[in-house]
Amino acid sequence: MNAMQPTVCIVDDDDSVRRALARVLGAHRYHTSCFDSAKRFLDNVELENSPICAVVDLQMPDMDGIALQQTLSQRVPVVILTGHADVSKAVQAMQAGAIDFLEKPVQDGLLLAAVERACERAREQFARKAELRVLRQKIERLT
Repeated sequence: MNAMQPTVCIVDDDDSVRRALARVLGAHRYHTSCFDSAKRFLDNVELENSPICAVVDLQMPDMDGIALQQTLSQRVPVVILTGHADVSKAVQAMQAGAIDFLEKPVQDGLLLAAVERACERAREQFARKAELRVLRQKIERLT
């Protein structure tokens, strides 16, 4: 896998949804990693060593998708998926920085477009972090 190809983390408490999303994304050459809860995602994902983005269910038992998005605080581009859409939740997600807010069952084309935007943002963020690390190392050598 290309180091700049983000991993798409799928966070959904429904196993069939996780498998379906992974199948669609995998068929389009996205590398995926699946988690059945926000807690498992936060406990197991490495945020600093490679670019990642996330496709996150809005309603999960331990932490909802918007709370997870806020916990990540712009470090990870997030696409929110829900089977229970309402305007206030969509507005809340978008104001918190979501790449997109999609209803289940999601059309493949809409999912792929949103994931590509999330991956592009993940690549940009990762490249900026790498540049900052190089600059910090140069500054440390000067001092």
